Amino acid sequence: MTVQQLHEKIEQQRQPEHDFIAWTEPGHSSDQVELLDYFLCHRLEKIDKIETFTLMTLEDLWQRLQSLQGDKLSRHWRKKVEVMDWQVTEANGRERVRSCSYRPEGVLAVYEEILARQTP
Repeated sequence: MTVQQLHEKIEQQRQPEHDFIAWTEPGHSSDQVELLDYFLCHRLEKIDKIETFTLMTLEDLWQRLQSLQGDKLSRHWRKKVEVMDWQVTEANGRERVRSCSYRPEGVLAVYEEILARQTP
């Protein structure tokens, strides 16, 4: 679909809880995930065509994270703020816990880092 068609479909389908878009360009097998507002303002103008797209909520992205590393992820409330903990194994084999707020930006950053660590 063209960029114009994509923009129209997003406007038709978008709900307030949609923080992300997962999209695939023609010829690519894996999708990319970005913050929806960032995608609309900065990425969309640089793309010729889109094969598929899915609007996603924060919970949808959390489910993707769970499927990748569910046993190493957890969510907790600390001082009235929901946070996400990720148990990371460093290159030297040492384990440590990284925490970030359970917000779209933080969850996406962890998702991208997990994908980067899985890519050889």
